[in-house]
Amino acid sequence: MKELTVTHHSAAASATVERIAGPAPGQYWRARHDVEGRDDTRGKYNGVDAGEVLLLQDIEKADGDDHVIVLAPHPGWERCYQIPLRIHADDFEKDWELAHDGDAVRSREMAALIDAMRLTQEAMSQPPPVDAEALRLGQEPRLNVGGATGQELATEDGLKAMTQHADALKASADAQVAWIKEHSDELGDQARALARFHQEKASALLANAKNQLSDLDRLRGMVTNLEIYTGQGVEVLPLANGEPAARDEPLVIYQDLLSFDEELLLCLDQGGLDHTMVDQVAKALEDPALVRQMIPSPRGVVLVRFRGGYKEF
Repeated sequence: MKELTVTHHSAAASATVERIAGPAPGQYWRARHDVEGRDDTRGKYNGVDAGEVLLLQDIEKADGDDHVIVLAPHPGWERCYQIPLRIHADDFEKDWELAHDGDAVRSREMAALIDAMRLTQEAMSQPPPVDAEALRLGQEPRLNVGGATGQELATEDGLKAMTQHADALKASADAQVAWIKEHSDELGDQARALARFHQEKASALLANAKNQLSDLDRLRGMVTNLEIYTGQGVEVLPLANGEPAARDEPLVIYQDLLSFDEELLLCLDQGGLDHTMVDQVAKALEDPALVRQMIPSPRGVVLVRFRGGYKEF
């Protein structure tokens, strides 16, 4: 899946057409519009809001083509939504676009989350808001220091005041515990979300590194092919000589891949020919009939390997 972008130049009646590489793990992609969730043969994912940026986690292929695009869930989503999005490649092309600013978007989101964690910590250190319906905690009832018996609170009003004060103490403590637990749970959720942000960043870096290694292997393969094409590091060893064909004879290139051991019936009882038996091949090719059997046309090319099967050395 490739994309073409056209850049128009106002100074002249011209345009530049650029080809953008197809999707690859480690890239960030943005929803072009609100994407409805689905769970069928063409995809399995929850709905996504327009503008949401997600990391491309994996690409599943079928017959060499992109078949299913797997997006990682947004690290800021709730835990119940931390499920990869599996999207059919055709739908992905319609609903998503490459987010070149993906890293910047994630940096802003992480900064906002860290700031929210700071505010949560500050709020947790403050007393809970006053509940208008809760018992107000007043001054603790005290004995009348001027009394002689020490039993001044052992009255109906005194006992009532002590009970109300105890209830107010309990209500205040319960409110403080609930307040701390609420913010502690929120801080825990925020910390887990921050961990997911860092995990996603590590996954993106790892995917990009793998892409670079894959590109390096591809470039090395191209260099190797070019070296073979130019003859660098290639040694040509003639095995048989003969009369050259007429120059007006058409050159026939045969598509079949032959094997010396099967065509020449050599060393079949030894597991087939190998690179140490070149002299035996050259000796067998002294027979013109065998050469015509392998290359029927007067002027032709055929690809031949040493043996048709596996040989254990």
